[in-house]
Amino acid sequence: MTDAARQGGELFLYSDEPMEWMSGDREYFALWASLMVACVKNGVKIKIIHNVDRAGAEMTDAIQGWFPLYISGMIEPYVFSKTRNARLCHTMFLHMGHACIHGFFPAGASDRWYDYLTEKPKLDALEREYREMLSAATPSLKTFPADRREDFLRFRADRTEVQTCLLRALPVASMPEGLLERMLSRAEVSGEKRTAVLADYRDMRRRFAELLKQGSVNMILCPEGGGAQEVNFSLDLVDLSLDYTPEEYAEHIAAVAALVEKERNFHLTLLPEAPFRDIQLVTMKDAVAVLRRREPYAAFVFLNPMLTESVSDYLASLIEQFSADRRATVEALETLKAIAK
Repeated sequence: MTDAARQGGELFLYSDEPMEWMSGDREYFALWASLMVACVKNGVKIKIIHNVDRAGAEMTDAIQGWFPLYISGMIEPYVFSKTRNARLCHTMFLHMGHACIHGFFPAGASDRWYDYLTEKPKLDALEREYREMLSAATPSLKTFPADRREDFLRFRADRTEVQTCLLRALPVASMPEGLLERMLSRAEVSGEKRTAVLADYRDMRRRFAELLKQGSVNMILCPEGGGAQEVNFSLDLVDLSLDYTPEEYAEHIAAVAALVEKERNFHLTLLPEAPFRDIQLVTMKDAVAVLRRREPYAAFVFLNPMLTESVSDYLASLIEQFSADRRATVEALETLKAIAK
C-alpha cells in the first residue's frame, strides 16, 4: 500500500479470511486506514470484492473503515453472489504490475503464511485470476453526483418505508419555511436560485411528511460543535452552501424539538461523538446511501441486501446504546439551543 501510494496505478483487493489481523490491533488499523487515504489522494484506482457474509463486529469495522473512502470516487466495490467456500481462506492484494501479497490456507488455520510476489509471469497470472473472480461478482454501488440529483430523489422516493439516517447536521426538511426564506434573504440569494431552492425545500417537506405518514424516520444526529453551523443541503444534493446565524440555528433546533414532542413516527437519537466526519448515511428498504457532506455533493448507493442489513444493524446498535425517551431528548435539544445562542 505504501508503494502504491507513492507509485500510483491500480490496486485489486480481495480477502475472505477473518479480519482480526487488521481490526484486532487498533494501531495497525489506523495505519491501514491512513495508507488507504494516501492511495486515494494520490489517484490510485482500487477494485475490491467485498465479503458481506461476515460476523456483526467484522462488518462494523468494515463499515467504519471503507465508507469514508468511497466519497473519493476512486473505489469500485463488488460482491460475490455465491456463498464463499467455507473450507478455505483466500487473500489477494495485487498492486498491478508491481507486487502481490497472496495467501491460500485452510479456514481456521492457526498458522497462515503469504507469498510476496514480484515476478511478472506470476503477477500476470494473478491478474487473470482476479479478473475471473470479478466476472463472478456484481457491482454493488450506484453513484449519483449533484447533476443527477433528480435520479437520486426518484430512487429514494420509491422507498418510503422505515428510514434510518446518521446525520452530522439537522435536515433541511425539519426547518420552518419562514426561517429558510429569511436566511436566503440575508444571504442575498434571489431570482431563479431562490425560487429553485424553495421549490426543492417544499419537495423535501412533502417527502418527509409522506415518510412520517407511511412509516417512520429514525434520525441519529451528531451535531457539530463550535464555529459557524452549515445548513445540511448535502442530504438532498442541493447545490448551495449557507451558514446559520446563532439565532437561526437555535430556531431550527426548536423546530426539531417540537417534532420530537408531537410526531410519534419521528425518533431522534443524539450521539456524543460522531463516528464519521465527512459522510452521512441513509438506510432504505433495500439500499444504503452514503452522502458526501462537502461540495461537490454526491450520493453513493449500495444495493447488496446483506450489506444493507449490516448497516441497518450497525445503526440499530447506535440507537440502542444512545437512545433516550422523548422528554430527555427534548431537554438535550434545549441545552443545545442554549449553547447555540
